Amino acid sequence: MSTSNQDLITPRRTDNIDPIFLGGQLGALSTKNGEERKTIIRNFITNCASSRETCQLFIREHITEKIITIAQQDDDIETKELCYFLLSGLGMMLGTEQAVGQYSLVSSLLNLAESDSQSASEAGVRELCKLLENSQKENNDQKEIIIGWALKNLHQYHKCSLTSQPSQQHPIQPVIPITPQYSTSPLSTSKLSTPLTTQSSNISNDSKKNKILGSIRIVTSAIKGGAQASELSDVYSVINDLCDDEDEDVSNAATVFIRTWKRRNLSIANQESSGFDKEKLILKEQLKKITEEKQQLEEQNKKTLQMLNDSELQKTKFEDQNKVLEIQLRAAAQGKKKVTEEKEKLEEQTKKFHSEQKIIEEAQKRAQEEKKAAEDLKKRIEEEKKKTDEERRRIEEEKKKIEDERRRIEDERRKSEERRKDIEQRNQMDSELESGQLDKSKDSDQGRDKQTSWKKIAATLSKKLEGNDQQIEKLVQKKDQLCEQIREMLFSKEDDDLRKKMISAGIVDGLLYILQSVPLQQITRSVILALYCLTTPCGNEVKLMVFARKPFLALSRIFQHTDPLIAADAITTLYNIILGGSNTTNDADHHPHFIEMANCGGIQKIFQLFKQTKQKDIKDTCAFCIGRLFKAKHIADVQMQREIIGHLKSLYNNPDEWTRNTVKGILTNLAQNQCMSNIYMDYYSITLT
Repeated sequence: MSTSNQDLITPRRTDNIDPIFLGGQLGALSTKNGEERKTIIRNFITNCASSRETCQLFIREHITEKIITIAQQDDDIETKELCYFLLSGLGMMLGTEQAVGQYSLVSSLLNLAESDSQSASEAGVRELCKLLENSQKENNDQKEIIIGWALKNLHQYHKCSLTSQPSQQHPIQPVIPITPQYSTSPLSTSKLSTPLTTQSSNISNDSKKNKILGSIRIVTSAIKGGAQASELSDVYSVINDLCDDEDEDVSNAATVFIRTWKRRNLSIANQESSGFDKEKLILKEQLKKITEEKQQLEEQNKKTLQMLNDSELQKTKFEDQNKVLEIQLRAAAQGKKKVTEEKEKLEEQTKKFHSEQKIIEEAQKRAQEEKKAAEDLKKRIEEEKKKTDEERRRIEEEKKKIEDERRRIEDERRKSEERRKDIEQRNQMDSELESGQLDKSKDSDQGRDKQTSWKKIAATLSKKLEGNDQQIEKLVQKKDQLCEQIREMLFSKEDDDLRKKMISAGIVDGLLYILQSVPLQQITRSVILALYCLTTPCGNEVKLMVFARKPFLALSRIFQHTDPLIAADAITTLYNIILGGSNTTNDADHHPHFIEMANCGGIQKIFQLFKQTKQKDIKDTCAFCIGRLFKAKHIADVQMQREIIGHLKSLYNNPDEWTRNTVKGILTNLAQNQCMSNIYMDYYSITLT
């Protein structure tokens, strides 16, 4: 048996049924047919018979309307009878000990209407009103039963309001109840003949009021459904007297009835004399039908007995199933804790994902803007490409000269290093000979071992983040530790030889790999500081070696980092590299790094950072970078030309001497081209010497 079927037929004979379980059963009731639907209704009958609170829940959640709909639409006779049985049981549990009629839809609804519970009574009256308003000619018998019940209540209330003794002029005929319990014993004749009015002394004032209001609503609906004056007997005179009732609700309901009567143009004459005759005729017909219904009830009780026997067998089976379910629930409770913990982790990851997604969307938006700017730049670059061909050839020649010079310097450095090592070895040997402890096994090349160590570090920095989460986290921590070691070894130390060894071993390549491959917001400051320390304090040759590793694309990517310190480190590192190119060319020559920066879109990215940032040090450094790159060149972008030169002018009188000298040098180089006119614009007048 599947889990869904097991839930479908499991009985819940408890004092208070679970609303969630009830909702599930009600949903199954709408989708299931045949025996499964009957099983659910039997379970509802069992639950209602064991708990008054469950009956109230059925009324409060409007389940009675669903049961009524099934009773009207389902073609199976047994299903209809079970629905009637359930509705009758609701009325008996919530109100009187006696009921009305046989197990039909009308008698079941009358049971609800007769209930002392206000919610149950209102539910029954509401559905009876719907039947009357939508009734057909073939349902006249049911209409007469409903109207008879309403007339009985109206007469009873009317007599109570006139005198404390029953009226002898118009006696109330007894109404025959159905069985009050969900049992299989045959109905006794004495119980069937007990008049409903015998319990009126036990009904509270609120219950009486609810019944009289419901009765007035029913006869009003009967008029709306097409009932004639002859069908309502003397109801007009009774309700007309109630218009002056002390209870405001009763008076208002009676007034609505009178207005409806008059709108229908119904006759008022001779109602008092003909009304009771009509009522007697109705009650006689009821007695005849009830005699027939008694026989049907006896047969129904036999079926019910068999149903209960089957239910007891199912109960034993379901109790065993419930034990299994309890074991499963305990196991599920243990698993629920794990699921809760995983859910919390997932929520944290989701928040992080949304944050990253927002950053990505902003980056995409900026990328679109940059793309448009890049297209404009591309057009300008194509126009300048012809001009730069000659410049490129000149730069290539200068590169050859620089490379030759670098080789010469490298050869001299190597020779110097070898001489230094020879001197150190000779000094060591002399020292060991004097002490008598010369050890011939110490001839290993320590410099080569050191170079191998740097290559291992570079290989570690260049490793991809692969494996499980623990392995990736361990590798990330290892890379951060290596970057921190590099920074500590180089920070504020002038050691060009050590920096060259690191660059040759691939340290710069490893750092650039991290800057390009790791998600932007996961890049730590230790990485960019390690690269920064490789560019300062050092000579121009080291800076050119870093430039040869093509760092511009990776550094410009870091400009969008949300940590302003990391963005500041990136632009400062880039400025150090650009400065190395400026220092190795004449003032009248173009900057050697300009073409590569323009091709990768680096200049526009620097300008975007200049416009976006609110950090003064970052804005100043961006202006220095662009000013250096456009040495002796024309800044074709009018906005860039105006904002960069204007910012440089604003720094000319800065109290810091280094800043003033830097600005003066940059403006001097820019003034050698068409930008000269812009330098003298606005309210500044600077004499460049």
